[in-house]
Amino acid sequence: MKFNIQQTELNTALQHLVRNTDNKFFADIKITTIGSKLILQATNGEVSMEYRLQADTTNTDTILINARKFTDIVSRLSGDITFDDGVIKAGKSKLKIDLNRDEGYQFINKAYFDHNFKEEPITFDIKELQTGIKNRLFACDTL
Repeated sequence: MKFNIQQTELNTALQHLVRNTDNKFFADIKITTIGSKLILQATNGEVSMEYRLQADTTNTDTILINARKFTDIVSRLSGDITFDDGVIKAGKSKLKIDLNRDEGYQFINKAYFDHNFKEEPITFDIKELQTGIKNRLFACDTL
């Protein structure tokens, strides 16, 4: 997998995924390149979130990458980022990160953010959401 993207765009996407996913279960980010799109997915085991970006990609591929390490690395870089099979380059920086090939890990597409905001917003019944949260909290012994 190889792609080029601006650090600010990738960092914004990663921050949205990290902020909106329960860190207790947040371990990997699924990265997919299709055409000129870079698709980032994260899951907490029940709901997946997807963020789509425009990027310069060379092929169609999917990998899993450690979310914490990848987010830390991207947040410290600046300018254009080139990712080439686990090697991340930006300016004079060059770092290697371990990655795994997608082996059927389930990511359920329930909510996603499109960088261009062209998709319809997700709508739901607030009463149903509140009831679901109350039922979940009742079933949990700790918060």
